[in-house]
Amino acid sequence: MPLASNASVNEKHTTSAVTFPTLRSFALPGLFCWFGFMMGSWIGRIPALRDSVQVSHAGLSMVLMMGGVGAVLSFPVSSQLMARLGGRQSMLISGMVLLGVLLAMGAAPNVPTLMAAVLMLGVAGSTFDVSMNAVAAHHERSAGISKMAMLHACACAGGLAGVALSSAMATLRITPLLHYAMLALPFALLLKCGTSLLVAGSGEQIAKKNFVIPRGGLALLG
Repeated sequence: MPLASNASVNEKHTTSAVTFPTLRSFALPGLFCWFGFMMGSWIGRIPALRDSVQVSHAGLSMVLMMGGVGAVLSFPVSSQLMARLGGRQSMLISGMVLLGVLLAMGAAPNVPTLMAAVLMLGVAGSTFDVSMNAVAAHHERSAGISKMAMLHACACAGGLAGVALSSAMATLRITPLLHYAMLALPFALLLKCGTSLLVAGSGEQIAKKNFVIPRGGLALLG
């Protein structure tokens, strides 16, 4: 009996050793796909959101511009989160905020509220994007293997899936609020599981710098 018991324990340990590394290998691509799906879910429901608040074409352009404004404003937020918590926790926090912002957009009763929600979408989405890419860069350096192109392809695939689902929801005349409410819980669980599977210390904490002038190739690219 003791021998059988020890064999059973060893078998469980072996199974765990195989399972967790396998799951971890899918965690980061899955999170890139998750982010793409969230963005696709927002983009695919823009016509419905426009109709829900009866905004003009000119007004809609202002609503969409708020997403870009939020992205610009996100840089202090993302740098503070990365400096204090690191990439993995920054992804979890900004991802949860992103899910809440989608619900706020779906429930927006008027144009100013929708503009505020889209502004926060820009902040949360950009913060998640920065954190996600920092974690990916850390994994590339640790593994010595280039994976960034594959990871961004996963984000594109997630975006296409999000738009496709949004199109189906629109065809079924499901409101954006109900659509986003249906996504909230399962995608919150996926986000929590995905970030928990990332190796601790992923996306190492960064030193805080108030301002850095870009130089060389980065300045040219800018």
